[in-house]
Amino acid sequence: MREWCGFEGLCLMMIDQPDLVAEMAGFWMEFVSAMFERILPHVVPDVVVINEDMAYKAKAMISRR
Repeated sequence: MREWCGFEGLCLMMIDQPDLVAEMAGFWMEFVSAMFERILPHVVPDVVVINEDMAYKAKAMISRR
């Protein structure tokens, strides 16, 4: 979602439009699931890696708290 809105934009949306952020996350989950449903009947993956950059460019994007 950071690619869609930018880091600062997404942070502000989490405060100002939390329902929209939740809808975006739901859309992404459904999209990725649908892609896996189409692909996995045809291949057997050796590994699947899903990651998230939690440090952005210079500092952590989440607090320890």
